[in-house]
Amino acid sequence: MRIDSNVEDLLDRAQGGRAPSQAECAYLLSFSEASLEAVHTRVAGDATTRRRFGNQGLVFAQIGVEIAPCPGACRFCSFAAGHTAFAPSVMGDDELLSKVESFTAAGELDALFLMTMHTFDLERLIRLVALVRKRIAPELQVVVNAGDFDADQARDPLSANGQISGLRLAQVTAVVALATLGCPETRAIGVHEPNVHGLTSGANSLFAEAGANPRDTQGDTAGHRGRDIGDCKSMLYEAGFATLAAATRRIPLTDAYL
Repeated sequence: MRIDSNVEDLLDRAQGGRAPSQAECAYLLSFSEASLEAVHTRVAGDATTRRRFGNQGLVFAQIGVEIAPCPGACRFCSFAAGHTAFAPSVMGDDELLSKVESFTAAGELDALFLMTMHTFDLERLIRLVALVRKRIAPELQVVVNAGDFDADQARDPLSANGQISGLRLAQVTAVVALATLGCPETRAIGVHEPNVHGLTSGANSLFAEAGANPRDTQGDTAGHRGRDIGDCKSMLYEAGFATLAAATRRIPLTDAYL
């Protein structure tokens, strides 16, 4: 049983280090996620990432620091203006620092993200970043996940319903892994929400989450839809990654460690 010859050529070239072009990426994604072509694309994405990053996995953590009706209006988002059921709220400093401590105490993260709504108070965000920066290891990055593009760009072009299947997400992850061969500064390939399909299709990083989560109906996603660090480590292990690459150390992913 053979696959489409153009897909075969694209994947062979990618295994040689050549990133597919935008048009070629679109071609790879034109096939159904259940097709033989998509299976081969996922295998190629997985092999590329493991070779590129030495079979190392990473765990990031994200804390949603506020909730408000969001003008980004992404259809998947539980905070979108027009259909949100949440009342506006902001996370206090003490709660934020408690969650930061919980995520960072064991030294297992590569980076810590703070998430706002599409529109946000820049001065408050800068203050929160400085507050967090003082409490964590200097090697650990603080990253801000905030709105920086318009509503049309924010909407997912892959689905008219605002969501895609886990298998389709894995296919997209694989194409991203291949496309970033043209970006040598890439440090990791993510998949979100965390899932093993993505981790065996080209992703090597996951997010643990607390606070606001646009895919949850609870005000604090911890203990609900959000994964914790233990969940993320277990997924990386089940997906066959040998090492957890944290900001300050490398940790073998073994039964004893988990």
